[in-house]
Amino acid sequence: RLHLIHPLGFFVDDKHLKRAGLDYWHEVDIRHHESFEAFINNMNERGELICFSTHAPLDYTKASVKHGDWLLFGPETLGLSREIRKKYPCYRIPIWGKVRSLNLSTSVGIVVYHYLHEMGRF
Repeated sequence: RLHLIHPLGFFVDDKHLKRAGLDYWHEVDIRHHESFEAFINNMNERGELICFSTHAPLDYTKASVKHGDWLLFGPETLGLSREIRKKYPCYRIPIWGKVRSLNLSTSVGIVVYHYLHEMGRF
């Protein structure tokens, strides 16, 4: 399930976005939320909200993620707000050199595949 919290930094009907998803979009259960507060209010009680940010102190491999947890990534341009990073556990993907950050799709891929592997999904 993919939860999109508005405002988005892109259009979901963008032809490049659709092309990036190839022919898999029909497989994705997309939920839209008008704000972060609306997203929080619609979360079920199961699972913990775990955040990922370039500003987080801990490596993402240190997080204990289990089935039912929610993984939150901020927008590429701004990242997650300081308030969110203080309120919820927050982790980072280590990067080095002159690289300031990774793009959102790369970050999500790294983290999701790591945790799926940890949970024995493959």
